Amino acid sequence: MNVNSNRVGVVGSALMGTGIATKFALAGVSTVVIESDTTRITKIPLLVDDMLAELKASGLITAMQCEAVQKRISTSTDLTAVAAARIVIEAIFASNTSGLLPDALCKNMSNRGRFLIAHFWNPPHMIPLVEVVPGSWTTPSTVEKTVALLNGIAAEPVVLKVRFLGSSVINCNLRCCVKPCLSYKAARQMPRP
Repeated sequence: MNVNSNRVGVVGSALMGTGIATKFALAGVSTVVIESDTTRITKIPLLVDDMLAELKASGLITAMQCEAVQKRISTSTDLTAVAAARIVIEAIFASNTSGLLPDALCKNMSNRGRFLIAHFWNPPHMIPLVEVVPGSWTTPSTVEKTVALLNGIAAEPVVLKVRFLGSSVINCNLRCCVKPCLSYKAARQMPRP
C-alpha cells in the first residue's frame, strides 16, 4: 500500500506510540520510534512482536508480513536529529491526545497551520478508527493530507468539526449510546420478584 510517505516518525514508545508505528509499518512505511528513555527503547521490539503475534493469531497477517514489519521499524533517542532535518519544514505535526484541545497544544508554534490531533483508538494496530481534530489555525491542506495518509494505512479517519475539552467526541457518543443499551439488557436479564 503506497501512502506517499517515505518515513514516519513517532515520538514516544508506550502502547499507543508503538501501536501507531506498527500500523504505519504494516502499510509499508519505514517508521522510526523516538524515545528518550533508554530502558523503554529496548522494549519497543518486544511490544511490536506482541502486537504482530496478536494480528497473526487473528489471521489478519502472515509470518512473512511480521518479518517485513519488524524490518521497517527503527528506534532512536535523538529527537534533535529529526528536528534539524529539512523535511520537518513540510511535516504535519499530529498529537494522539484525546484530552487536550489542538489550539492549546500549538499556540506557541510558528507553523501551527500544520498541527492537528490524530487520535488513534486503542489498540491502534487492531482498531482502524482515527479521530482527526483540526485546530482553529489548521489549514484545510493539512487535514486533507492527514486523511489521505490515514486512508493509505487502512485507517478509518473521521474529521471532527467540534472541538471540546475532555474525552473524544466519538467515545462520548458511544458511551451515551452503549451504556443505556447495556443497562436495559442487564435489567431485562435480572430475575423478577
